[in-house]
Amino acid sequence: MKINPDNRKYYYVVAGLPDVYLGQITGLIKLPEFLKNLREELHPDDNKKLGYIFLPYDNLNLLNFCLRNNKPWHSMANFSFDQLKSGINDLSSDIPEYLYEFYDHFLKGNLFQEDYIWEYQLNDRFLDYVIPHTEGFLKNWYTFVRDLRNILAALSARYHGFDMANQLIGNNEVTDKLKSSHAHDFNLSLDFPYIDLLIRLHKQGELLELEKQIDFMRWNKIEELTEYSYFSFGKIAGHVLKLTITDKWAVYNEVNGNKIFTDKIAEMVRSFKFSKEFAV
Repeated sequence: MKINPDNRKYYYVVAGLPDVYLGQITGLIKLPEFLKNLREELHPDDNKKLGYIFLPYDNLNLLNFCLRNNKPWHSMANFSFDQLKSGINDLSSDIPEYLYEFYDHFLKGNLFQEDYIWEYQLNDRFLDYVIPHTEGFLKNWYTFVRDLRNILAALSARYHGFDMANQLIGNNEVTDKLKSSHAHDFNLSLDFPYIDLLIRLHKQGELLELEKQIDFMRWNKIEELTEYSYFSFGKIAGHVLKLTITDKWAVYNEVNGNKIFTDKIAEMVRSFKFSKEFAV
């Protein structure tokens, strides 16, 4: 009998997941080692789903390849240098088609275009690809990522005088309000209670602070989406996403001083009381 993917349970895997908390910089498990062991325990279909979490690293590698900026290859990506190079030249390869299509567009595009515009366009293609190709936790997660990204883009466009219409991904209720509303919160506060905080941070112009707060919101959203997942793939995927967040800040703290982020997390926990509705 075929098992419904939503009913596939990983009791021992979930029970053995390492503890992780936001702001953690010591005692962290090495993510590559953890993933290697995890993949040995997952069903092949769930291993494929797990790959969606690491496509952003493939995006970065493709950008680095296109722009020839000589940045280090992201080892957490799904594809090696040779696999990616071969794939973007062959539509029949196993790489997601949006990567091939972006590279084709890059070769035919304006080579003098600013790097950040290429990054924006690739991120657009990624989200347009990943949401229809996922389900359950991952679909809900990337829908949240898209909506949060659109809100941030709209705030940036508003404060810097950009044309908002070309900054948003997709067409939905959120993008409709972002395009049409003149309210300070785009009339989105009921659905996105964190928007007032984002507005304040944009006014302050502190980019590092904004990034920390965004990861705080992402962490809370993961907990909201996995609250009743228990032993499902969604629980595991959420845990992996948390590990990518802590891994990012651990690397940052290694270079910039390990008290910066942990002190800020302690301050945020004291300052912000997230209700169930504010669990973003």
